[in-house]
Amino acid sequence: MGSCGFVELGYAKVDTARAARQGVGEVVYGEGKTAAQIAGIVQSLVAAGQERVLVTRLDELKAADVRALLAAELDLAYWSDSRLGVVGGMPEPDGNGYVVVAAAGTSDLPVAEEAALTAEFLGNEVCRLYDVGVAGVHRLLAHAEELSGAQVVVAVAGMEGALPSVVGGLVSCPVIAVPTSVGYGASFGGVTALLAMLNSCASGVSVVNIDNGFGAAYQASLINHLGRSRDAVDEIARPCGKAVGAASRMLYLDCSSGISGDMTVAALLDLGSPEQKVARERKVRAVLESLPVDGFSIRMSRVVKSGLDACDFDVVLDAAHENHDHDMEYLHGHSHSHSHGHGRSHAHDHEHAHDHGHSHADHHEHEHRNLADVTAVIDGSCATDGAKAIARRVFSIIAEAEAAAHGKPVDQVHFHEVGAVDSIADILAAAVCLDDLDVEGVVVTDLAEGRGTVRCQHGVIPVPVPAVVSITSAYGISLRPLPVDGELVTPTGAAIVAAIRTGDSLPEAFVIRETGVGAGKREYETPGILRAMIIERR
Repeated sequence: MGSCGFVELGYAKVDTARAARQGVGEVVYGEGKTAAQIAGIVQSLVAAGQERVLVTRLDELKAADVRALLAAELDLAYWSDSRLGVVGGMPEPDGNGYVVVAAAGTSDLPVAEEAALTAEFLGNEVCRLYDVGVAGVHRLLAHAEELSGAQVVVAVAGMEGALPSVVGGLVSCPVIAVPTSVGYGASFGGVTALLAMLNSCASGVSVVNIDNGFGAAYQASLINHLGRSRDAVDEIARPCGKAVGAASRMLYLDCSSGISGDMTVAALLDLGSPEQKVARERKVRAVLESLPVDGFSIRMSRVVKSGLDACDFDVVLDAAHENHDHDMEYLHGHSHSHSHGHGRSHAHDHEHAHDHGHSHADHHEHEHRNLADVTAVIDGSCATDGAKAIARRVFSIIAEAEAAAHGKPVDQVHFHEVGAVDSIADILAAAVCLDDLDVEGVVVTDLAEGRGTVRCQHGVIPVPVPAVVSITSAYGISLRPLPVDGELVTPTGAAIVAAIRTGDSLPEAFVIRETGVGAGKREYETPGILRAMIIERR
């Protein structure tokens, strides 16, 4: 299966292809993970197009922290009894019938509710029968009608674990037994109930592990959906916003000259037939024109870079917003005057975020936006939900990097260059292009990077810059040093890769179907281009 189909976060390899294989997307087990890790995994799944995310074994305090981390873009619903969190809401039931969750006693409810809510999350109608244990079997028999109509019964019990055997003798459907750790000393933390259920004399009873309400509900959902056509299974979307299909069509970004935001947009705009290029350009223009900010215009053109015909994407700023991002003299610490009439024409994008205010005599005053401000700008556009999700994910990754670098909470980080209108336009334009592509995955092998120093609003800093170091370290992205004095990988470029990459190695054999070439604007001893290729495995 190769490495395509997951997102590397450093602390986790998030499975973005699970629904294509199993019909259900990745579920996050919250116990033992930090709130930041949980939030990062959830964000990567949503950015990959997963509509709903379930988090299990999530305690109340950690849930509050996760909710705060996701607040800028996602809403986490939380149920304290079951310790479950859900992002994206519950679906409408689509199973063959309904699932009964029967709990022997009130003390078994946390496990029973984990099972019931998980089953509902997986698209099942659930009938709850609680406190129906064998100590008063008439309470169970009073629900004979509900039991007889079930497609599957999840029977949850502690103590001696007798409930599944009784239910198994009453119904014709499968029974999934869940032992709980409820009981006095001789229950041995649920071992007694587990052994009793394993030794049930009722046919059709299967057993999951102690307190495993999630596992029981998952199995019950599979049973309740048996016979459904594979085409009816909702397939998980990839980071580019499209569903996984049978074709092994992937996007490969060749970053042998580095990567930046405008290079990415240009390379993606250059993919496909002439008609597809025109249609994608129109989508990008429409979205950027709908942004609730001003001070910029868009220029898309053809240029020759290292003797190659390439697409050039340029966000042209007015005098009040100009930030000299493409001024080589300024970037590398030389003297600078405003006599340059460059209009962002000398280099590719240069964007760094800093969490404190800073002014420089060579700069006009620029907007200093935080993550919530940037998210509001993105959400105020006419972009599709998929494109907005990708753009929000890119900015979240940059915010995490800056928060780590400066020791600040994510919601207190203020962007300077990356929060400027040109960087917002670059990232959202890249997201629109990615959302428009019909690919199964995104491969990026490594990023070529230079050396030396570069100037930003904070001052002169070493290459790779701190945000790039943080992002590539956190997401396991390899850097390949080149003997070039200059910054080849910008924070925006690194964050785009972190947000969309599903694999770091090419297939053993593949065919190139389309090629796009995006021009960088800085003049270094490299070709200064980014190649985007649509490839198919052989």
